[in-house]
Amino acid sequence: ARWRCGMQTQRCGDVRVYVTGFGPFAEADVNPTQVLVESLHEGSDVSGVATLVGCFVCDVDCEKSTALVATLREGAETVCAEPSTSGAPAAVVFVHLGVFASATSFRVERRAYNEATFRYPDASGRQPRNVPIRPEDGGVDRCLRTTLPVDAVVQTLRGKGHDCVVSDDAGRYLCNWIYWESLRAAAACAAAAPNRNAHALFVHVPPFATVPEETQRTFLNDLLAVVADACRSRV
Repeated sequence: ARWRCGMQTQRCGDVRVYVTGFGPFAEADVNPTQVLVESLHEGSDVSGVATLVGCFVCDVDCEKSTALVATLREGAETVCAEPSTSGAPAAVVFVHLGVFASATSFRVERRAYNEATFRYPDASGRQPRNVPIRPEDGGVDRCLRTTLPVDAVVQTLRGKGHDCVVSDDAGRYLCNWIYWESLRAAAACAAAAPNRNAHALFVHVPPFATVPEETQRTFLNDLLAVVADACRSRV
């Protein structure tokens, strides 16, 4: 995983945002999510209501994805322990991006499944099939849902002119893998201290050939603002 922006000394609002994307893989020699995440290094303010604490680009590798989420959780627990500007408990949100090669619109994912069935090997050559991501969490049919109001987020983004939909199937590749791990981490982070507010969200984006880069950058900026606002309503 590679940092694109580090810890900020000045913070806006009570929401701390982490964003991740993926590097190249079998269906994307240039992964648009890497380009999008790397475009965020220019500023830490998210519409005056949140701080972009850190951005990562992760290799398409299941062990590195798990390790990245552990790093995010550690950072989230640190920033949650800091005083917020309003005195209210700070909220943390992990926003993950992945490319969906056949998508024609943005797909905001509601859930992840405890299943790994890889169509392609990951960067280290692993290709699990029909096995749990976390056997201790149960079988492959078990799912976790984001605590964010996905329908409201999508409705707001549509109102801003973005072509996006709610999805209940993030696949069974690395996108689903990192989302499962992140939903677990957010739940554990929230449970670790009273009034702690932690969330995770995964969004699939189309290739740049389908939706141009500039349009996607605008979408990402609006997405982060809408998600941060949703988090604030839960602080």
